[in-house]
Amino acid sequence: MRNEAIWEPFTPYKSAGFVQRLLKKLYEAKGLDEPLTKSYQNGSTFSYYIEHGQKFFSKRSVPRTRSNRFYYFTERPSF
Repeated sequence: MRNEAIWEPFTPYKSAGFVQRLLKKLYEAKGLDEPLTKSYQNGSTFSYYIEHGQKFFSKRSVPRTRSNRFYYFTERPSF
């Protein structure tokens, strides 16, 4: 499965308006005080975390090779 396909279900969460409406509904269901204000305050942050999580994992999808730093913390290679 390609990396883009994995993140496709998260596309709506990149929209601040969508996230604010979703959070408002969730906050109302939980009975929290001031759901509209809290959803506005937290909507952009939530979208930010989704977007940067995608960037983080897309960088990690490239196979990594061993570096000298890795050997420093485990065992030294014998050449």
